[in-house]
Parts: sequence; C-alpha cells; structure tokens
Amino acid sequence: MLHFILPEVSSLEIFDNCKIDGCFPIAHGTSTYINADSIGANCTINQNITIGVSNDKRPNIGDNVTIRTGAIVIDGVTIGNNSLIAAGSVVIRDLPSNCMVAGNPAVVKKHLD
Repeated sequence: MLHFILPEVSSLEIFDNCKIDGCFPIAHGTSTYINADSIGANCTINQNITIGVSNDKRPNIGDNVTIRTGAIVIDGVTIGNNSLIAAGSVVIRDLPSNCMVAGNPAVVKKHLD
C-alpha cells in the first residue's frame, strides 16, 4: 500500500511484523529501513534511517519520538516517549523518556520538558 501512496520512494522498507500505533509521518523516506517490534503514536522519522534487528531482537519506540536523518537504532532497545534522536546518532542502549540524545553511541545530551 505504501508504494501506492508514495510511489517515488522505492527505498523505503517497513517490515510487516512492525506494530505502528496512530500517526507515523515519514519525511523523505529514501534509504529508510524499519524493522521494529513496535512504534508508538505520532513518531516522526527522516530519511536514511535504520531501525533494525541485532541478535534477533527488534527495537521498541515510544510515543512522540523524532528520529533525525541518518540515525541508527538497533538491537532490542527501548526508546522512551517524547524523545529526540539527533542526526547521525547510533542508539544501542535503552533511552529514557523526555530526552534528546546524540552521538555514536548515543548519550543523553538534554532532558526535555
């Protein structure tokens, strides 16, 4: 169905077993690979994102999470609600709610109100 809605985005792949709640805006979904266990409501992702499997575990992403360009989220990590993952970050550990993370590996840089 996505190829019907977004025919020009041929490199966007969302696996069938990914549970997505509510609205899921994808800004420029080129080179984007999504194989999460679950994605909460109102999550936004940019292009060139990898959300994938490592060690047979898939990520769980909370509500209102924003993932910027080029970020990677792998393994069975849990991303808390209302969080922001900065461009180019590599998330390999669980992240709390209401924070902004950046880096490789990603670390909390700021707590959000």
